[in-house]
Amino acid sequence: MAEELSYVLVTPHSIRKSRTGGILARLISRTGLDLVAARMYAPSRELVENYAAGIVTDPEPVHRATQEQIKRYVAGAAFGRKTAA
Repeated sequence: MAEELSYVLVTPHSIRKSRTGGILARLISRTGLDLVAARMYAPSRELVENYAAGIVTDPEPVHRATQEQIKRYVAGAAFGRKTAA
């Protein structure tokens, strides 16, 4: 039988709301996967900024504006800052 590797990203919002256990329980019950390891990872500011910079790629102005909003959200949410909608 082939081995498969999956991962789950739990957002800071879900962690603050104590939903991590429910998320993992649903994943295990719905997929039949086994949880073999878990790691809490907090990215550095540099990593988040590099990731956010790569979000804005579309030359089309309408799509680019949406990507800029997502970029601001990602950069702000990673460090607990409120972002304007």
